[in-house]
Amino acid sequence: MRTTLKDVALLAGVSVQTASHVLAKNPTARISASTRAKVEQAALDLKYSPNRYAQAMKGGKTNVVGILMPLDRPHANYLRFLNAIHSESRKSGKSLMIFGLDTANAQNWEGELPPMWPVDGLISIDSGRLLKVFREDPRNDQIPLAILGREWYSNTDSVSWNLKEAAQLAVKDMVDKGSQSIVYLTPEWMIEPFPNEQRRSGYEAELAERGLRPNIIGAADESPEAGELAISQLLKADPTIDGILCLHDMLAFGAVSACRKATKEIPADVQIWGCHNMVPPEAMSHPLSTLNAPIEACVSQAWTWLCERMSGEAPEHREKLFAMEHIRRSTSR
Repeated sequence: MRTTLKDVALLAGVSVQTASHVLAKNPTARISASTRAKVEQAALDLKYSPNRYAQAMKGGKTNVVGILMPLDRPHANYLRFLNAIHSESRKSGKSLMIFGLDTANAQNWEGELPPMWPVDGLISIDSGRLLKVFREDPRNDQIPLAILGREWYSNTDSVSWNLKEAAQLAVKDMVDKGSQSIVYLTPEWMIEPFPNEQRRSGYEAELAERGLRPNIIGAADESPEAGELAISQLLKADPTIDGILCLHDMLAFGAVSACRKATKEIPADVQIWGCHNMVPPEAMSHPLSTLNAPIEACVSQAWTWLCERMSGEAPEHREKLFAMEHIRRSTSR
């Protein structure tokens, strides 16, 4: 049977109320150090853990922040987000809980949210308009939310990085250095539902300014193998391709392999840009030129705003857009 607070109080020889004050670390309760020590030892001996759900019902706080994100995408950048969020949570003394989404729901901007434990606030990563489903549920409309992305809702703050500008500058760089037939490599599932995806928008905007034709290439999924297959087939059909902008480094990694197998010199024949700085340069024969988001700075800002919102000290909505870093390596001229 589950050990209860009453069991702890009985073993320590104190009232249930005293045990509750001690284990909740209530600083206003006047309890001697010796009594606190007895309660804490009793809880340890009985392997007692507090019922967070009961705490939430009683006090309205759980000291838990939820992370809402897809878990079925092989996206190495997510680990950087989680590491940065973990670092912020440790400074704040908060616990974390991940609520996993399916990409199929997020990409179609519909579906059901996963069952959720009571939390004091949420951070969202790539949740799409499932956040709309979340906010439309009256049970969730008062939960503070920080979005690492560019969605806007009430009682919410948004922190993002300027993918459109970064992609446009990468394409500008390729054109300025001689490329004229530049393609954008992205997963097939993103092409129709996300025509305004930020990297694609920057790519198309720069080509339009230069009078060049856009060419969106779909890969079967987000893996290097899918990127390699898509670019290999493209180069067989059109060997004049001389520039590739990729949704992220995993696809770019595959594009590099395809170009090498097609005996294309990189970057002399084909320039390649990735995104998110996922692949260590020492792991590649051709270290990728890539667009890098200041993830730690973004997460720090989002966490600060979320803590203010959880404490009731925030306006209706705030947003911040960070510039991205262009890391030039050996796949661009």
